[in-house]
Amino acid sequence: MQDSKFNFSDDEFNLIKNQDFFKKKTIITKKMVSLFHELNDGIEKIKKERENLPGAEKNISGKISKGENYLGLPYLVLDNPRVFSNKNIFAFRSMFWWGNYFSFTFHLSGKYLEDYKRNIYKNSETLKGKKILICIHHEQWVHHLEKENYENIDSFDSKRIKNLIEENGFLKLSRKLDLQKWKHITDFGIETLNEYFSLLGL
Repeated sequence: MQDSKFNFSDDEFNLIKNQDFFKKKTIITKKMVSLFHELNDGIEKIKKERENLPGAEKNISGKISKGENYLGLPYLVLDNPRVFSNKNIFAFRSMFWWGNYFSFTFHLSGKYLEDYKRNIYKNSETLKGKKILICIHHEQWVHHLEKENYENIDSFDSKRIKNLIEENGFLKLSRKLDLQKWKHITDFGIETLNEYFSLLGL
């Protein structure tokens, strides 16, 4: 007799027999990709309008990628701008995380962070009251927005931001959009990127 630990519950076996979820998941993913293409088109327009945006950040096109297992759940990301070079990062990542939310994260490190530090400290007050989060985790590749990783930037003054950046060696800012507001992905993403660019003085 099969060991009981390998038995399936009725709910589990019903899922094994069910093809409908995966068919719908494929359709949903294609629609999300189309939404991200629309967002990418909007980002490209912003990049062209920013005359003082450096060449690499402006000229590298966006990239959409997907995976099945970020903390056990599927995800879709759009990186644009996307400069990932050794320790030098200048990136805006839009992410759909299945069952959770959309996030719009700006990531700076290395020479890019050094180039914009002065403007970041000077302009940080402009981000207040806009539900923008700042990464407090020492690891820059943590993406979810739970309280152990991010705090609302409203509670930070420029000195605290400076101390955080100096300690971590990177800056990550993020903004969250509820899944039920999916129709606003493009407008919300573009608005958020404009906020980040304004912070940098771009």
